[in-house]
Amino acid sequence: MIGKWSGLICILHISDYFGLLIMTILPKPKKVIKSAERHSSQQTGTSSSKSSHSLGASSPETNKQPRQSTPEENPGAPIINSDDEDGSGFKDDNLEAWFEERLRCVRGLVIKPVRGDGACLFRAVADQIYGDEEMHDDVRRLCMDYMEKNSDHFSQFVTEDFHDYITRKRRRDAHGNHVELQAISEMFSRPIEIYEYCTEPRNISSSRLDSSPSAEPNPPIRLSYHGAIHYNSVIDPTKATIGVGLGLPEYSPGAADRSLLQEAMQKSEVQMIEDAMLHDKIKMTDFERTEQDISEQIARQSYLDYLKSLSKTGNAEMRETAYAVSEPGCSHANVRLQESSDGVIGANEWFHAAGSDAEENALLAQVMALSQQEFMNSLKKKSAKEQNDADQAGSSKSS
Repeated sequence: MIGKWSGLICILHISDYFGLLIMTILPKPKKVIKSAERHSSQQTGTSSSKSSHSLGASSPETNKQPRQSTPEENPGAPIINSDDEDGSGFKDDNLEAWFEERLRCVRGLVIKPVRGDGACLFRAVADQIYGDEEMHDDVRRLCMDYMEKNSDHFSQFVTEDFHDYITRKRRRDAHGNHVELQAISEMFSRPIEIYEYCTEPRNISSSRLDSSPSAEPNPPIRLSYHGAIHYNSVIDPTKATIGVGLGLPEYSPGAADRSLLQEAMQKSEVQMIEDAMLHDKIKMTDFERTEQDISEQIARQSYLDYLKSLSKTGNAEMRETAYAVSEPGCSHANVRLQESSDGVIGANEWFHAAGSDAEENALLAQVMALSQQEFMNSLKKKSAKEQNDADQAGSSKSS
């Protein structure tokens, strides 16, 4: 009898061993996992929340992951998906100043604050996507529509009724959390970087982005997490990322600014070239005007020299005419005198017609006066010679 009971006990021990082995190997049902998590959170919920709060305030390099709440922790409160939806958070001005300065010095990033009205997550994302935090309603609507269409996937991350969750999250003052961030990452095809008192971000990427490593990744959506309750936008001043992920064809962030800058530079260069050409043209015009003045002065001097040479030639001809008149033959003398007189008058008329300048007129006046004086002297000499010849002829006859 004792041997039978011993054998039965051995069989039961063996069956229990194999049962435990099978339970260990096989995956646990989802309800079992949740029950275990709730049981463990009951044991460590209060102590872990206190330690994480103090650690976040004293050690800036620590990343705090939002913890899921359970009905057992607060039976009277409504079921929410994470603590940051209904928490008071904490505020440390010295820590915030240190974090902002550290992020700027190490990574060159600037924290851009957004309004803390319950929609801070969607405001920060709207600032990253559209450059305007006031478009947070559009981001929230797109996010909730995307999660509702993909409820089979996102319902696994929600501890409450998914329909009630979506309805609650559509309110303007409902906080967002890591579930919405995952949906936003998939929706805009951009990874998400969250900085929480640390210069190394906590990355959130969609499986769709991870499945195509060969394609060039889009710039991330950068957010900062403050006081376990508030999100801000983090921007890179040296690289524009607004508009990435909106599906705009051939869109390049900052291309408009670069195009305007390049166009302004081209216009400046063209204006500078035109000004240089105009300046050179003005200088050339002055040079040509100076050259023309010099040419006119040379021509005028040459003309005056020519007039002087003509005046000398006229004087020589007048002298020859005067000598010819003094020779015998009155008829020939009269003809030559008439021709010479006509020639002098014609030359004087040409001088008057050609001379337009005061200096030329003065020179012509001198030439005319000289010619007239020489002509009168020649006539006087001629009359005196004729008178002398007549006197000599009369004296010879009387003798």
